[in-house]
Amino acid sequence: MNLFFMIGLMASLFGLNYLILVPNEVGTTTLAVTTDKTRRKIQQFYTQGEGQHQLTVLNKTPQDLLKTTLLVGSFLSFLAVIVAYKLLGLFSLILAVPAFFFGMIITRNDLKLKFAAWQMEMRKGLSSLLEFMRAFLKLEGVTTKEALNQSIKNLPNPLKSELEKTMKSLAESGDPKAAFDDLADKVKDRMFYAVCFRLGVGWNSRITPEMCDDLIDQIENDKDIQSTKTSVNKSAVFSGLCMLGVLALVIIYGYPAAKLMGLNFRIGG
Repeated sequence: MNLFFMIGLMASLFGLNYLILVPNEVGTTTLAVTTDKTRRKIQQFYTQGEGQHQLTVLNKTPQDLLKTTLLVGSFLSFLAVIVAYKLLGLFSLILAVPAFFFGMIITRNDLKLKFAAWQMEMRKGLSSLLEFMRAFLKLEGVTTKEALNQSIKNLPNPLKSELEKTMKSLAESGDPKAAFDDLADKVKDRMFYAVCFRLGVGWNSRITPEMCDDLIDQIENDKDIQSTKTSVNKSAVFSGLCMLGVLALVIIYGYPAAKLMGLNFRIGG
């Protein structure tokens, strides 16, 4: 019996090594093909929807997220197996797969949060931009272009650098609407759409200080809405963390407690 087992084990290992190491007709191994397909699937997960746009804005690549996923996913897989081993035995290895996928989700959400933080930094300078422009536009003979150029000098980054890029693009293309639409599409914020629309339409005429007042009021109202959304999101995250904490306690202490109460059961080895 042991002989047949050893023969079967050796045959299985040989077959596995053959599939992994021996090149096929096109000169690639099964391992290389499988790894490449897996890598592409994970990259698609990160670039779907607004993912590619967020990566571009933050100067990141899917490869950067793959490295983060490898670290986070491996750690969570290891942690899941260690925590559940006492309860599930060798079956705890099954948890490594969903734990790794959970690491992918964490990495994707981290990208979303970083993009949202960039949007917030851009939004912070928007009120200052309009206040400076309003002050310059009240001066006689000052055009929209002159008011914006003078205002940019007093703005914080990243808004300052993004507007400088927009002005450079405008100078090259000569199309103010397209240049400001590109900036609005990059930020993807409704107040930026409103401000960029006014700048694009009124570039060749003159934006009045009253228009700036109207936009400043809209920004203040939008701040209240964003604050409410942030509070709701924080509550949801806190609830999710609490549920994970309870689940971890059940996994760690549930089995010993059941044995203590006389409910002897065993799942796995």
